[in-house]
Amino acid sequence: MNKKIKVLLCVNFLLIISLFIMEVFFNKVLTNIDLYISNIIWSIRTPLLTDIFKIISFLASTKFIITILIVYIFIKKDALFPLNMALSTILNTIIKKLVRRPRPTNILVREKSFSFPSGHTMASVSFYGYIIYLLYKSNYKIKKVLIPILIILILLIGFSRIYLGAHYLSDVITAYLISINYLIIFIHVTKKENYHILS
Repeated sequence: MNKKIKVLLCVNFLLIISLFIMEVFFNKVLTNIDLYISNIIWSIRTPLLTDIFKIISFLASTKFIITILIVYIFIKKDALFPLNMALSTILNTIIKKLVRRPRPTNILVREKSFSFPSGHTMASVSFYGYIIYLLYKSNYKIKKVLIPILIILILLIGFSRIYLGAHYLSDVITAYLISINYLIIFIHVTKKENYHILS
């Protein structure tokens, strides 16, 4: 693991700790900031945008990702990618139950779990971020087109969760930071095994 990645991990970790401190000890302040941002985003809601962002959000849902992983396992006979998503899901569930932050009240989708951090956002980074890594390491010429599209999709999924009222901004930002750290570590630990996944 090179120095740049280590610095990135350290910076992300410090930001995560800062957000956790804000959530635990300054919840009212953080929530007021979140609500201010959410109200701005909610003000642009239209029926068409809502339908679009529901579709975008679905692309990081448990049902969609499990379906893709089942097809992947059937074709590739490899458990590394599913293991990545399983660990990411477990990590998200543990943090949600520790923090136990309620969801926003102006929500357009049905959710049963806690709000902090965003599960869809973490899943999007773990799932599509891993695909980005595999494409980056591959010789596919189309990766120059696919990688920017997947990055935009990850960002749109995070935004969709705020737009739909499922999460606050801090839920999404924390999810990005945690899952980026997690994915970097996962890739570093398994890099000797994942070279063949797209082959």
